[in-house]
Amino acid sequence: MDDGPVLETAFKEKTPVHMNFQVETVPGSRTSNVVGTIPGASTDELLFVAHHDTVYSTPGANDNTASLICMIMLAHGLSGKRPRNTITFVSTSGEERGYLGAKHYAEKIRQAGTFHNLKYVFNLDSITWGPNLWIWADDERAKTLIRTIDSELDVPGTPEFRNDHGFQDDSGPFRDSGAKGIYMNSQGYNIDDTIWHRPEDTPKMVNSESVEICYRVFHEFIERIQQPA
Repeated sequence: MDDGPVLETAFKEKTPVHMNFQVETVPGSRTSNVVGTIPGASTDELLFVAHHDTVYSTPGANDNTASLICMIMLAHGLSGKRPRNTITFVSTSGEERGYLGAKHYAEKIRQAGTFHNLKYVFNLDSITWGPNLWIWADDERAKTLIRTIDSELDVPGTPEFRNDHGFQDDSGPFRDSGAKGIYMNSQGYNIDDTIWHRPEDTPKMVNSESVEICYRVFHEFIERIQQPA
């Protein structure tokens, strides 16, 4: 039977299509985080995480390669200095499969005895959906500082805040460290609900303006949050 005419008619009439597929997961399978640390004058630590994995259906340019690039820019911008606090950057794997990389790293530093050195945990997750940074946090000092920096830098967009613990997704495994959580996302280009986890999430859909906004705001934030309140 020739399915051509049926498929052509379905295409013209935009007939809904339902697809079933099977996914196999492999418990205990190996993957990798990438970790870099800038030693500080104290053991008090600022931790940045951004996941480098994606799902089978998408290249994951916005979710989350562009955020990872921003984190690498922050690491580069702070390199060659001796900050007041130790600053660690972790590119995590397995975020889309239950935060496997973040959980592994949290357990690793627990065993090393440095888990409770964490003072802030930042999670960069899809920061290029728009110029308006969305910040989940309940630390008033941090939120005030972000507003002040955004105003002084006069960057595009306006940060929006959700009064929340800030330990979403990959930062969740660090919540009981006693640190302050800051989870960041973004909005404004009205593309997130059309390409998120889809084949359309390609590099050409990334607006580099958002990367620059996040970098500039949080580079300055890192410098200032280490100063006495």
